[in-house]
Amino acid sequence: MSHNHSQQDLAVKSGHWPLLRYDPRLREQGKHPMSVDSPAPSIPFRDFARNEARFTVLERQNPEAAERFMVQAEKDARLRHQEYLELAEMAVPEVVIAEKDREAAELSAEQSAKIKETPNA
Repeated sequence: MSHNHSQQDLAVKSGHWPLLRYDPRLREQGKHPMSVDSPAPSIPFRDFARNEARFTVLERQNPEAAERFMVQAEKDARLRHQEYLELAEMAVPEVVIAEKDREAAELSAEQSAKIKETPNA
C-alpha cells in the first residue's frame, strides 16, 4: 500500500491505465466530449507488471506464457492509446448531421432557384 502512487504512475506510463476525460457539456458546443489526458505509453508494460502479484505469479509459474503476455500487453496498450486518440478526434455526430442538413438545404435552394430561372418552353 505504501507504493500505491508510484504504481499508479507506472500503470499510466505503461498504458495499462489510460487517463480519459468525458464532459458531455462539450457536445452542446459542437466539440467532442472525450479527451485523452495520458500521453502515449512511455515505459515497457513489464515495468508496471513486475510490481503486481498477479503478473509475478504468472512469471514464476509459466515464464514462456508470461513473456508472450508481456509482449502482447504492451502492443495492446499502444494500440488502445492510438484508438482513444482517434475516437477523441472524430467529428461529433450532431455536428455532422447538422452540416449534412445544411448542405441539403443549400442544394435544395439552388435547385429551386435554377427551376425558377429556366424559361418555360
